[in-house]
Amino acid sequence: MPSASASSGTTPVHRIRFIDYDPSPITALVFPPLPFPSADPGVAHAQQQAINKKLRTTTGTPELTPELVAASEFGCLICARQNGQIDIWEYVGSSKVGYSGNWVLSRVLPTVLSHPTVSLASVVVKDPEYFQSADITRRVPRLEELRLFTAGSDSGDIVERCLLTGRILQTYAIPGAPVWAMSTAPTQDRLAVATSSPHIHFLSISPYSIYLEPSSPVTRTEAIQGRTRTLSIAWGPPTRVHLQSGGPAETDGKMWVWRNHYLVTGNSDSSLRKWNVLNGRMIGRMAVNKLRRDQGKNRGNIVWGVGVLADHTIVSSDSLGSVTFWDGKSQAQLQTFQAHVADALCLTIGPNGKSVYTAGPDQKVAQFTLVGANLGKQEEKNDKQSRGKWIQTSFKRLHVHDVRSLAMFPPYSLAPKAAPLNTAFAPILASGGLDMQVTLTPASSPDMLVDGETLLNPISRNHVTKFGDALQHRMGFTPSGHGTDVLGMSEGRRLIMVRRYRGIGIWRLRELEKEYDESKPTGWDKVLEMNLQLRTSLTAATLSKDGNWLAVSDLYETKLFKLRHRADGEISPKRAKDFNEMIMEECANLDLSQKGTGSATLAFTPDSNRLILGLALESAVVVVELPNEFDASMGVSKTFSLAQIEGARVTRQLPKRQAEQSQDELNGKASNGHAKANGMDVDGDENASSVEQDASDGDEEESDEEDESSEPSNGLLRPESLAVSEDGQWLAVVDTNRKIAVYNLDVLKLHCLLPTFAHAPTSMCFVDHRHLALAFPVDNSVQAFDVDSRKLNPDFFPKRTKMSRQGDPVVGLRLYSAGTTPKLVGWGLNWIASIPLNTKTGKKLRKKRAKRSSDAEPVLDIDKEADGGDTSGGETGDERGEGTTSAVTGKYRQLAGVGIFGDELVVVERPFTDLRNLPQAFVVAKYAT
Repeated sequence: MPSASASSGTTPVHRIRFIDYDPSPITALVFPPLPFPSADPGVAHAQQQAINKKLRTTTGTPELTPELVAASEFGCLICARQNGQIDIWEYVGSSKVGYSGNWVLSRVLPTVLSHPTVSLASVVVKDPEYFQSADITRRVPRLEELRLFTAGSDSGDIVERCLLTGRILQTYAIPGAPVWAMSTAPTQDRLAVATSSPHIHFLSISPYSIYLEPSSPVTRTEAIQGRTRTLSIAWGPPTRVHLQSGGPAETDGKMWVWRNHYLVTGNSDSSLRKWNVLNGRMIGRMAVNKLRRDQGKNRGNIVWGVGVLADHTIVSSDSLGSVTFWDGKSQAQLQTFQAHVADALCLTIGPNGKSVYTAGPDQKVAQFTLVGANLGKQEEKNDKQSRGKWIQTSFKRLHVHDVRSLAMFPPYSLAPKAAPLNTAFAPILASGGLDMQVTLTPASSPDMLVDGETLLNPISRNHVTKFGDALQHRMGFTPSGHGTDVLGMSEGRRLIMVRRYRGIGIWRLRELEKEYDESKPTGWDKVLEMNLQLRTSLTAATLSKDGNWLAVSDLYETKLFKLRHRADGEISPKRAKDFNEMIMEECANLDLSQKGTGSATLAFTPDSNRLILGLALESAVVVVELPNEFDASMGVSKTFSLAQIEGARVTRQLPKRQAEQSQDELNGKASNGHAKANGMDVDGDENASSVEQDASDGDEEESDEEDESSEPSNGLLRPESLAVSEDGQWLAVVDTNRKIAVYNLDVLKLHCLLPTFAHAPTSMCFVDHRHLALAFPVDNSVQAFDVDSRKLNPDFFPKRTKMSRQGDPVVGLRLYSAGTTPKLVGWGLNWIASIPLNTKTGKKLRKKRAKRSSDAEPVLDIDKEADGGDTSGGETGDERGEGTTSAVTGKYRQLAGVGIFGDELVVVERPFTDLRNLPQAFVVAKYAT
């Protein structure tokens, strides 16, 4: 409902909830595994010493420092959804006192319609040996060093997906579909798979071959012959083996190998089985409690989850809600807990092996902690007191629906004497399920907080990290930021578009009446619904500003439609059938006939005369000239190659920053835009060829000094987001290497390159004909880059805004140009903020800003609707006097996007309560629960 007319001094705000975007439930959450140390004892000892030296520099650190951030490692989070979509969240941290980091959505891999579901996911390290030799102190693999394998509930194939584009790299058919369980060996070289058949199949994962194959004869080539269905798999600790090859072991590290000896399976016949993977024989069998006859005759207790600790203790969770601990050597039951009132579907182990977490349909997560363990006597036999005792220490309701998956970071490692990771930070538990939201919770166990010790919270400024008391952080289920937005708007026709998995929906927002009655909501009309024939789900979609063009794309094909507006208000789309053939013909050097014309991101110029395509499978941006008449010919005016300017970049790493640096120093020493990469000047020149030549020369001269973290994944530089200035002169492109390039669309040449920031901006937009605004999720800061002078303008935006204090990262920016003073509108998951534009610079500006800081008023009353609202959005009065005139509101929830129609603000929400087609929850919240 909008507010009163703009003449009353407030901004009309449309709160829209009719957008029917339905996310998919979460089926799997995975953090990168920690590779095993070298099997050679000498090399492993050197690695351990280097890691211990790194840990000593951060032990007992009371607050965030650059040294602490440099020594800390956080892996990406991979979230698989039921409809086949895969979300990739990457951690963004800050070394500034008073700020924290969080996982930010960086990429969405589309659904491949040949395998439309994902129920299981497993991540392995591409080449563990190379990972160990590259940097002996680094322990967490980066995204480009991982391989992703998935399995669906309606398919018998193991599918490997590209973590950059989402395309299928290979498939491996498993007999007895579907796949019920999948687990990677700790040595990262073997995959165990269980299907509807009673057998367990093994696949070999070789770093020297990109193809899955049957496991080698060293272990097994045949499936383990079982007698019942297997629903969960866990590998036991591997052992170091010395292979005889005629030479001394001290001189040949290749003679030492890690070898897997056994695994444990959870079965559908109320049992767990322990298998020797070398000969395929069953070592032991453990039976869990069965259903009584009055509870259900002939029904077995299903073991849904199983895990193995380094001391060979086995933990299981079953369909009766029981969590049981077993002696791995004697297979005797140690302890059992009735932890859940329904199935305990998922189980994960804490980073130190002293805590276990379980969850299920009762929406709660249970924590179990080992107490009283005497580690010095843990290896002694028949010493029950040294084993310790497991107790249930906490029970939290983190979700409003079934919990299907749990993941812990740092992940638990079965490596002997593994050094702890991120000792100054609390571990994080990720959970998800039918409520579609990834929930992150600090999960410090009681044994981590002895003697009053405190741990830093990596996702919040709240200092409480104990699992039972810590506040959880819920992530959004509507993709936003980094070019993943599902909403598009057309200001000229007042259209709102939503991109679904296989179709497009468009609504028209009616004009405000002159005499507006706040008791009557503004009308809207559904004007178009399109279902498309695709090979994958849609990766990008956009509307032109005049509402006459619509462009959509999957991973392999971009489609262009001319929208005809009929008198009755409906829209009739007509497809440009020769569009793809034209692009392939005029971009013959890109070999698009093989890779397709699919786009990762799309944008129209404001005059609707050009369409910009950021190709999904090529390192290129294509500029297409659109005709005034639909039947007229169209053509490609320019193709910008991202690979040709790859050498012209500069990377500013977060560990190199100092805590007391100014804001412009934090974003690179070359804050004036005059940056150097590889010893060369990348300040930018009007002649694109000169910049490209300089880049290539720099690579040839000092290619060894390239920053390793900026190497492209799979050799492909893909554009991630685009921004076009209002006058259509400038085009800004962000690629997967965090490099930002600005092109001049008047002369169709590269204009300049921005210094490469430590983190990619989540959103960007041009605020006038020369300034590019960049939003960064580290501290929700906004930076301005002057395109004309090729310099960062640190005084264009206030250095401290109330947006910086919001817990959710900024995901979008829009320019609000109505009225006498333009403002920048930014938003996150549950907040909207307005920021003034400082067009003046110098001492005069700073004096004026200090003078008005004490009695500053919000510059954009975006939250003064007919029903009222709190402008502060939870901010204190002290924060109003920080020298800013920004305003923020926290009254909105689950924002899907924000747009501007003239002087009206359009806020699109998609709260959980509006979602449809959800199954009934097991537990409905009652009063005082």
